[in-house]
Amino acid sequence: MRTNRKFVACALLAGIVVASGPQAASAGTCTAASAQGKWHFYAMEIATSNGANAISCTMTMGSDGKFTKAPCTSYQLGSDQTDTPKISGKLKVAANCNFTGTISIPGDSTVTIQAGHLNDNVGAGVATQKTGADTRVLNFTLIAD
Repeated sequence: MRTNRKFVACALLAGIVVASGPQAASAGTCTAASAQGKWHFYAMEIATSNGANAISCTMTMGSDGKFTKAPCTSYQLGSDQTDTPKISGKLKVAANCNFTGTISIPGDSTVTIQAGHLNDNVGAGVATQKTGADTRVLNFTLIAD
């Protein structure tokens, strides 16, 4: 149990990511085009009703911040089965490189990106899915390809 807590804590609190790629602009000079290109999305989702999921996706975003049919793999806590949805969505990037947005998952509720930030080739943020007692919380990292 303690090992699992350490893993989840490390995954949720990871703050240093080493990556390369010129996609996003330097802090303070962002537009929707700053997110353009291929990004790797990694998330931990925690829910009161069904435990936790680890999620990985590869998104190719257009200059408008939109992405479609991004392939993902979701690993559920307590199961050796995976799910492989293709997601779509949009990031709304502000000039200060903060962003919000939405992610649509076929057959599931929309994920709302509550807050995120891009810095050169790395981004991170928090998102929610559903409301009330069914609310799920996600902590995610984006890494430019």
